[in-house]
Amino acid sequence: MAEYILFLDETKSNADNPYFCLAGFAIMKDDYENVLIPAINDFKKKYYGDTNVVFHFTKMKKNINILGQLKPQTERIDFWADLHSAFELLPIITFGCYFDSKKAKDVYPRPKRGITEYDIALYYIAENYAHYLRSIGGVGSIILESRTMKENQKILDYFYSLQHNGTLLVPTEDIRRHISSIGFIIKQDNCAGLQVADFIPSSFITIKRGKLDYYGFGKLYTDKLYSSDNTDRDMLGLRKIF
Repeated sequence: MAEYILFLDETKSNADNPYFCLAGFAIMKDDYENVLIPAINDFKKKYYGDTNVVFHFTKMKKNINILGQLKPQTERIDFWADLHSAFELLPIITFGCYFDSKKAKDVYPRPKRGITEYDIALYYIAENYAHYLRSIGGVGSIILESRTMKENQKILDYFYSLQHNGTLLVPTEDIRRHISSIGFIIKQDNCAGLQVADFIPSSFITIKRGKLDYYGFGKLYTDKLYSSDNTDRDMLGLRKIF
């Protein structure tokens, strides 16, 4: 069975954005090692002369830290255009789930004890990821940014419950057969997969809210959404719950 990795990151609701979004991308393990990592490292070496720079989309858009490290002769517009081109060539498939946080709490003011926004979104993404892996006869893992040990354990327990119980649309045996594990990595460990995933949730929300698509990243990731026949991206790719 072909082996895949799904990297996920989230953006939370705030005063300017009503939506919580968990999103990321799946990539074949061999492509991650032989295509994505070299592409990101080549880009970093070109603009920084160093592969140890860690990308963070929000800070980059605000010109905090990372863009300030650019070589003096580098034009920022070239930086963003080249980064977009590098991402566009990556052999990835994107997934996401988003919802209005306030509306969710209004509709379901008393969710099952311990269930968080993250759990809700992970449920639907795992469902769609399993659907994808089943369709190609693959097996995959999920990689998340590490939080506190307690938070990691809660997510791990929730994942095990998905493996044990399945979802409404994907039976237990398919979850177990096609999603083997879940893991946590500290973003500062310079994980290329998590750094690429960091761009995706806010880019999706930018598109859904009709805001300015920063250097076209929203369209780029929307074009890479999973679908079975190009008509069901809202169900299998980027699912809105509320």
